[in-house]
Amino acid sequence: MKKVLLMALVILAGATCCPASAAKKDKKKKKAKQEEVADTVVVDSAAAIFVRPDAPIITRADSIGYVSGMVVTQGLLPYLKGQYHLNENYMQDFLRGFYTAVQNDTLPDFRAYQVGTQIAEMTLQRVIPTMMNDYPKTELNREMFFQGFMDAVMGDHKHFNDSVATVLKDKYVTEAKEAAFGEWKRQNEAFLVTYAQNDSVTKTADGLLYKVIRQGKGARPTKSDKVVVKYEGKLIDGTVFDSSYTRNPQTSTFGVTQVIKGWTEALLLMPVGSKWELCIPQELGYGPRETGKIKSFSTLIFTVELEEIKK
Repeated sequence: MKKVLLMALVILAGATCCPASAAKKDKKKKKAKQEEVADTVVVDSAAAIFVRPDAPIITRADSIGYVSGMVVTQGLLPYLKGQYHLNENYMQDFLRGFYTAVQNDTLPDFRAYQVGTQIAEMTLQRVIPTMMNDYPKTELNREMFFQGFMDAVMGDHKHFNDSVATVLKDKYVTEAKEAAFGEWKRQNEAFLVTYAQNDSVTKTADGLLYKVIRQGKGARPTKSDKVVVKYEGKLIDGTVFDSSYTRNPQTSTFGVTQVIKGWTEALLLMPVGSKWELCIPQELGYGPRETGKIKSFSTLIFTVELEEIKK
């Protein structure tokens, strides 16, 4: 895309207001023409667009500004069409919004208004679609969503305080996920029971299950450390959802506390040089959340090799 940042649809020097308003103001404008300053702006109410009654190019600075304004519009129309689905029929409305923002950008209340429109766009295009994934087979009332949003921003807790709202939201998500993935959840719970019966499996107080394939003799990480590991993760049906062995390099580095709870607990127990198989119940994994190939309530089975600790 060519230099696309701004737009001022070419407002020609000497442009006049549209006929709807020009007829009434023609005499007055002619009389006051000599007194008008360069930044005089008239609102063309009929076309809903801002135009300059007279913008002659007199100085070098005038010319630099004018041609620069023209050049940065190159490629803008295709961008507006592709990104915002605007066409030529709405350019006057676009320019009205553009010029209003230019004229009021330094005003705190207008800046707040602009931020509000940007957050609204983000909410409509990203937040709500993502949240709908939390409630499969359940209808989310958008109007009540917006009401709850606005009340919370204004500190209005007439229905729920923040902590209660969080608890209820998590409860609703879990119930919706259980309705959609109940059978998968039962399969994973049964798998955990069977896995734990193996004599080579150790179970921690939190419910983490692991097998020692190779026990290392190095130091154990602390919560403040970073670790270098090789790993592969799969579901109980054998679906591999992530593997460092398929990448180059095969190792990955991250903080001990920057991973799911099951990983953190295992890493704090593993000496460097170890290779373990972890069986992580959903409570220590992603719970009802879905991420990539990982379905809600999934037990996660990892092969983990702890290569190095980085302090």
